[in-house]
Amino acid sequence: MATHQITIAKASKNDFEKVYNLLSPMEELFNNRWSNEESWTEWDDDNEDKLELLAIRKEIAEEEYCDEDEVDNRLVLYEFIKRRMRLCGCSNWQRVVTAAECLIDIFCDPQESCLAWRPDLKRAMYNTMLGE
Repeated sequence: MATHQITIAKASKNDFEKVYNLLSPMEELFNNRWSNEESWTEWDDDNEDKLELLAIRKEIAEEEYCDEDEVDNRLVLYEFIKRRMRLCGCSNWQRVVTAAECLIDIFCDPQESCLAWRPDLKRAMYNTMLGE
């Protein structure tokens, strides 16, 4: 009887960081931190995202030969997310998502809504600790 094996790439800390750097600003966008395309919420001057957004706004203004305040915020946000996506790359987010999905499918109780060991694994670990 043939056995089959699948190998799934392990997501690295760098993969997780790139995925967070992509998704965190997008979550902020959709949770209205950047309220709408005509106004910005006040941020600390040293906020890295703010500095990057301002630099993008300046680049677009220079490319379009216009004032920075004439640049549509939607273009700035699009460019910001596009750059983050480029840094994240396809393989980074796929490794993170696939690894998490596989680990959850293999080790977690499908009846629970949180990360909890499957009952058989929980019993096996308990029995191992008891020396059985």
